[in-house]
Amino acid sequence: MSKIVFFSIPAHGHTNPTIPVVSELVHQGHSVQYYSFKEFQEKIEGAGGAYFVPCDSFLPPMSQKELDRKAGKDFAALIEMVADTTIALDEKVCTELTAFKPDCIISDSLCFGQIICQ
Repeated sequence: MSKIVFFSIPAHGHTNPTIPVVSELVHQGHSVQYYSFKEFQEKIEGAGGAYFVPCDSFLPPMSQKELDRKAGKDFAALIEMVADTTIALDEKVCTELTAFKPDCIISDSLCFGQIICQ
């Protein structure tokens, strides 16, 4: 079967809709590797056995209050945070994708998961 990778940002409205899709893919025998954040680990792993890859340590350091303020009201700061996180994850993701050799990569609209690995 296929090897599929998901990338999502740490937001319920972005992650929750993917869980039934992940569950069905795993149920059909596909291998799913899901890059996300510990807040969503239980949901992702509960989706029939998808492999959860934590990204929390790659977020820029900031308080939850500052994160909520920026993510909810300051679009430029949100994009900067997403870009910084993507750059921080580059080496890890490229190494892991090279080893996993996914057939398909699914990336959230606000998640810059389209990292090109050479």
